[in-house]
Amino acid sequence: MAQNNQQSSLSQALTSYLARTGMKQADAAEYHGGEIQEGVKVAVEASELCRQAGNIRLLDRIYGIQMYLDRLIREIGHNGSILREALDGPVEY
Repeated sequence: MAQNNQQSSLSQALTSYLARTGMKQADAAEYHGGEIQEGVKVAVEASELCRQAGNIRLLDRIYGIQMYLDRLIREIGHNGSILREALDGPVEY
């Protein structure tokens, strides 16, 4: 029962966030500019609620999002290096 209340609180927080930003759920799904920034805001708010409620399981999912973002950063950096080398030539030391 406590977990249902926690999930309900999280759902209410996300719904509240969408209302504050003027976005509908359908709009949020189709939002293409700044979606990572908005997603991080929601994840931060969700993590605060998880900590308050002691819901470690949901907090683990947010850690998964962090690991995914870290992997994207590495991939983007690697691909940027490949493109930079193609444009500027190899870096010589």
